[in-house]
Amino acid sequence: MLPPGDGRAVMIRVCSTCHAPENAAGQQLDAAGWKDLVDQMASKGAVATEAEFDEIVRYLAGAFPPGT
Repeated sequence: MLPPGDGRAVMIRVCSTCHAPENAAGQQLDAAGWKDLVDQMASKGAVATEAEFDEIVRYLAGAFPPGT
């Protein structure tokens, strides 16, 4: 369910501490939408560096864009 790509491993590591990373597969957002969602997760306690959060956003925006 999670396609290969840069940021996949970081996304799995960071997101899986609170929920199944595959939850992302049900979302279809543009880069701004993914950034908002990742920022929400960070505010709820997701632990990563700013660079890792940026990498996660890039991965999700590429893997699960709107209209797919």
